[in-house]
Amino acid sequence: MSKRVGSSRWKKAVSVPLSSIIIGSAILTAIFGAVLLSTQLIESQAQIVEFDQAKSAFLLFATSFEDVSLKPQSASHTVIHTRAGGLNLVRDIGDIEIKIINGSTETVIYSQSLNHLRFLGGRLVTVPGLNYLKGTGSPIVQGFSEPLGHVYVNQSGGAWTVLDYSRARVVRHGSFFLFTQQGVNEKVNLLEVTFVKLLPGETFGSGTIRMRVENINVTTTAFRFDGNEVSIQVTSFGITETIVLAGEADDVATIINLVVAYVRVSTL
Repeated sequence: MSKRVGSSRWKKAVSVPLSSIIIGSAILTAIFGAVLLSTQLIESQAQIVEFDQAKSAFLLFATSFEDVSLKPQSASHTVIHTRAGGLNLVRDIGDIEIKIINGSTETVIYSQSLNHLRFLGGRLVTVPGLNYLKGTGSPIVQGFSEPLGHVYVNQSGGAWTVLDYSRARVVRHGSFFLFTQQGVNEKVNLLEVTFVKLLPGETFGSGTIRMRVENINVTTTAFRFDGNEVSIQVTSFGITETIVLAGEADDVATIINLVVAYVRVSTL
């Protein structure tokens, strides 16, 4: 009888430290999990805030682009902060082609590769999909009210904020009398096509970055087409859009001024 009592006491004595170890391990695991989850939530929130700040900086930078794009030698800059994300300028991501259709004749007046500026958010940032923050995906902009460039976010191998100039602005200025070299005044339909060529500058760094946009040059080339009506076709990233611009009935020709602004993006 005494042996059974001693055995029971020994088992109870062993179970107390064993239980303490198990309970202690469970508490430590719970604390570690809570700390890890808290750190993950803080980091996720920090990356989301950084991405939102990058979107605001890109919208501001797009406005700077509009301001300097047609002012040779002008410049502006915007500050962007990077920690978990990264900033880069991607070259040759696509092509743009501007074509004039006059009756059965097709004339390509401009064809170039495209570059764009983008910010990759941290690994914990996601966006629902393609969403335009400024401008639209249309290859042609008509009039001066809509911005020439556009800013959008997209989810593709990470969350991206993108600024690019992959479309052309088309404006009809009206009908005017043009004094020719032959000494003749001919009434013409005057159009203007504008494109901004985004050029890569210095390599981007990290941390606090001062992005600089500078107008390098603006060129103007005139094209003459018989008749008072032409079709302007712009193809960008495989998307084609065509518009018809007609002048007055007695216009004998259509003059198209192609204006190309070369704008360089770099860091200070």
